Amino acid sequence: MYSLAMMQNNEVEKQVATIKNAEAISVPEMNIDKVIAKEIYKKIKQRKNKYTEQIANFVNNTFNKILGHKGFDIRIILILAEAYENAIYMYDEPVNNMHKKHTNFTGYSNYVAKISIKEQPIYARFTLENLKTKPGKEKVSQFHSVHLSYEVKNNATQPCVNSAIITTATWGVNGTTDLKLLQWLNSVK
Repeated sequence: MYSLAMMQNNEVEKQVATIKNAEAISVPEMNIDKVIAKEIYKKIKQRKNKYTEQIANFVNNTFNKILGHKGFDIRIILILAEAYENAIYMYDEPVNNMHKKHTNFTGYSNYVAKISIKEQPIYARFTLENLKTKPGKEKVSQFHSVHLSYEVKNNATQPCVNSAIITTATWGVNGTTDLKLLQWLNSVK
């Protein structure tokens, strides 16, 4: 995998075009409560991305965290596994120890999937923590977060966020806008 700084602009252009032209995964129009959503989430366990083959363990302690994200619709749990399996790889980033020291993982991998609720396109950015492993062992990642962008504008005047995992999204008129996703989309201008 490549870091954003190392990726050739044409590679990023291809990835951005792929996600923009992707068929959105439709979120079922049904109501679910937190108890049902948690049962569904616990059954996900582990999924492999079909493009990179990166395996993500969906750990139980992340469930409440993602429900707390602004603009997160609990029904997305119904398609969360499918969305990650079909997500497009964006970039890797190193651990940011300024906020908190992390000794158990080496960095983050970011992916984006296109989903829809009532035909409204939404981009879901997945962040995985890449755990430290012993030499010769299979690399392991765990699901860290998912952030939604209900409105994505490829506009160079938007603010950029430089790899701060704790600075994730802003609340806008039409839902949330993930600043990291905007930065990635703007990188192909």
